[in-house]
Amino acid sequence: IQIDEIPTQNAFAGDCVSLTLNGMDQQNVTAGDVVCAPSKPIPITTCFQAHIVVFNVAVPITMSLPVQLHVQSLEQQAVITKLIAKLEKSTGEIVKKEPRCLPKNTSGIIEIQTDQPICLELYKDVQQLGRVTLRVDGTTVAAGLVTKIE
Repeated sequence: IQIDEIPTQNAFAGDCVSLTLNGMDQQNVTAGDVVCAPSKPIPITTCFQAHIVVFNVAVPITMSLPVQLHVQSLEQQAVITKLIAKLEKSTGEIVKKEPRCLPKNTSGIIEIQTDQPICLELYKDVQQLGRVTLRVDGTTVAAGLVTKIE
């Protein structure tokens, strides 16, 4: 581990570090990869639920909508596989189960399926790895918090 090209034994959240990894092919390490202690592995998944807020978009969020998922510096193709509930934006109470769509300026719980496995944490456990942003055709359509990892 190095901070500002100076070797160190420890680094903390927010530190910008350089890591030297042995026994790995450099082609297998990409932006968005996460390093963790073997004793506390980060969950890897292709399916999760998130509580999202839909922004002021022209087209509502629907089931089977392909999206570009952003988690930290990771970008991954994904699909919204279920609209679980529409929520009252101010209270978080369920307004409707299994809605047909989530129109602009609403809130809801959705299920997302990714093309490749990704590292995620529940927002309540690790906030930085529990936040997601959804984009469609270069426009941010929603942002949310991971509530369940399947």
